[in-house]
Amino acid sequence: MRVAVIGGGIAGAELVRVASPCPLDFVLIEPKKQVEMQALYPEYLGGIARLQDLAAPLKPFCERVGATHIQEKALSIEGSSVVCEKSQVDFDYCVVATGQLRITSASRGWRTPSPSTHWRRPRGRAALWRTTIRRGS
Repeated sequence: MRVAVIGGGIAGAELVRVASPCPLDFVLIEPKKQVEMQALYPEYLGGIARLQDLAAPLKPFCERVGATHIQEKALSIEGSSVVCEKSQVDFDYCVVATGQLRITSASRGWRTPSPSTHWRRPRGRAALWRTTIRRGS
């Protein structure tokens, strides 16, 4: 069974790490080469952590846990496929772990969607996308 994980931040990488003993084929879709551990910023500022401790390369991580890293931006989900910039990833399950987005508006002030809420822009307007785990057809 193939699981596409969109987003290689802390949530996406941790999901792949924890679930890697399961008999699943994980594909981590993340355009960055590394995961940044923002939770360690206070330790860095306090002199406890080093700058190189704040990031971990995704390629060796994926090799160690038996996952595939697709270093591209996910553009859309169509049926049971994730369409990326240069490729397409078929899946049985898809997990969207793209993190949190802070949006500002002069008339409404700051709004912070919950971590399980994802934004996409269909036809030029923002819409909430609350489906974080999706089963392929």
